[in-house]
Amino acid sequence: MAEINLEYLPYEEFKKLTPKQIIKMIKTKNKILIIPKKLKPEEEARLIEEAMNLVDADKFKGIEIASITKEAEKGVWRFLKKFKQQDGITLIGNAEAIKEIKSRKGYAILKV
Repeated sequence: MAEINLEYLPYEEFKKLTPKQIIKMIKTKNKILIIPKKLKPEEEARLIEEAMNLVDADKFKGIEIASITKEAEKGVWRFLKKFKQQDGITLIGNAEAIKEIKSRKGYAILKV
């Protein structure tokens, strides 16, 4: 099993960074950012657009984004409520580090 580096990034700090800075943070092969808020569609779109501009077939394959939302009342969401999460969390990772992210009924399933 590959080693995964998780980095917690408060949403307030996320908002201060440019999409290029966020992409630079996750370019390392096994890094996943955890942001304690569900990103807005336009925030996700800006990240994806910037990642597409930086894709390099040999070095950087792109990013994957998944959200865990309040629809997951059991399990993960119940745990997150303890930390006063209101609408969800977002996971952002290098596409090489995360082979697949599925968001199903509020759960994120990561295959590494």
